[in-house]
Amino acid sequence: MYFFLSYFISFFPFCPFVPSFFRSFVPFFLSFFCYLFIPHRKSLVCHVFCIYDELQEVHLRKLPSPGDWSSIPKNTLKALLRKGVPHEHRPELWWSILGCEAERLRSPVSFQQYLEEPVETETAETIERDLPRTFPTHQKFRCAAGRAELRNVLRAFSRRCPAVRYCQGMNFIAALLLVVSQDEERAFWMFVCAFDALGVEGYYTEGMTLLRADMQVLASCMQAKCAKVSRTLNQFNVDLLAICSEWYITWFAKSLPVSTVLRVWDALFFEGFKVLFRVSMGIFKQIEQEVLKSDGFDAIMQQAKCWPRSIVEHNELMKASFQGLPYFKRQQLRKAREQALCRIEKEDQDRVRIGDFGIACAVKAPHKAVLEGNVVGTPYYMSPETCSMGLHSYASDVWAMGCVLYELSALKLPYYGDTLEELMAEITRKAAPRFPITYSAELAQIYAAVLSHNRNKRPSASDVLFMQPLHQTLEALLQESQKAKKEKIPTRPASAPPEKKTRAAASEAMQAAEGDTIYPSLDAAPDEGDAAQMPGTAAPFRRLQELRRNAGTPLP
Repeated sequence: MYFFLSYFISFFPFCPFVPSFFRSFVPFFLSFFCYLFIPHRKSLVCHVFCIYDELQEVHLRKLPSPGDWSSIPKNTLKALLRKGVPHEHRPELWWSILGCEAERLRSPVSFQQYLEEPVETETAETIERDLPRTFPTHQKFRCAAGRAELRNVLRAFSRRCPAVRYCQGMNFIAALLLVVSQDEERAFWMFVCAFDALGVEGYYTEGMTLLRADMQVLASCMQAKCAKVSRTLNQFNVDLLAICSEWYITWFAKSLPVSTVLRVWDALFFEGFKVLFRVSMGIFKQIEQEVLKSDGFDAIMQQAKCWPRSIVEHNELMKASFQGLPYFKRQQLRKAREQALCRIEKEDQDRVRIGDFGIACAVKAPHKAVLEGNVVGTPYYMSPETCSMGLHSYASDVWAMGCVLYELSALKLPYYGDTLEELMAEITRKAAPRFPITYSAELAQIYAAVLSHNRNKRPSASDVLFMQPLHQTLEALLQESQKAKKEKIPTRPASAPPEKKTRAAASEAMQAAEGDTIYPSLDAAPDEGDAAQMPGTAAPFRRLQELRRNAGTPLP
């Protein structure tokens, strides 16, 4: 039986009357059967993989021109790429399936001309800072010549794509392309073509809207196809953006071992952006048991970077990504992405973005109240999404309120670092410290809600005002202030003539009643019954308005 199967597997892939799909996959199914039930199975399995290498050589010899891998039938090429490509064929294969030669000939500007164009000072400085951080242990980038090639690729790309210029993370992509191609011009055109083919420009532009949308799509996919991990992450308020943003920005170049990244890129460059979702869920499938054993937010965030880097068995990852998951439809992913983009654009439409700590975006016109680069406030109150993505919203203000609440209660900061980088790492990776036990359980619940690392689970400001015991405290203060106001204001006799006040005196009296600071938004607070204007916020505003007007009244 051994000789029969060996003979069959040897000639089956080359039978012209057998469809290409079966020629690619049937030998592997048979090898798995033989490995389980037949003696001498290891030698037979090795024989199968030798046959597979011969199959690739046959396809190579059948190419109409050297290096024209795109002429192979789509299904056959997809199967070959998912199973792995010999390293000696990878440069010409990527060059072919990405259409680099056609793009190079079609471009009116050559690589050398891009290098001669001046680069903005800020972009050039950022590239120079990242060069020593890019694969510092790799032999190619330990020498000045290798770093010079990487510099040329990144500077040329910044001129080729002025909308993006350069973003941290691109250095790892360009470096790995240089290692594979061993030529800076070919690495540049591979980078350009892969960037355009994947359509990931929105990962690197202001606000990173596309990246945030893809994180929402990934979260919905995990709920359906990786439910246990999704429930665990939600239970501990872990936002996928904090874990997976680096995966997508670097195309896994910084997260996975290099040998595994090359296998992923074989499929990514041919099948497109959906491979990012498949591999992400494949990683979570591989680490599912470790995630389920985690006992909290701290444990997950501390191990998040180690989990993908430990996946050295790239064959197992590819199986989990492509065979262990249900069928992915590209149209469904695009539809889900468009819906997520609409939600994010709607959220950002009226959002005030401030130049907080030099990492957030400038305020959009016409609200140019803060200039980009200005440091506003204290960095110790930054929210996790501000640290990781530079995003600021009303949820970030609620987080800052939780930091102030903890500082008032514990007389120390919830997060601390000697440098901004250490502080941001503390905020994004560590759970909120325990609230002092000397205070009530209700106040501890408010603290836990407003200092949630998942910004979608934080309450709004109006919701916080109605939480216990804040709601009771506000009601008590309002009643006491009203009582004190009635006791302080003297009654005027009915027969006494009304006092005549000048316009200046009337203005001074109004300002005294209004307090030291005038808030037009509070003065124009909508009526409580008018739910169409600001539902759920009128009553708290009215109470705050009354408290402000009576701020000078002594309380018992």
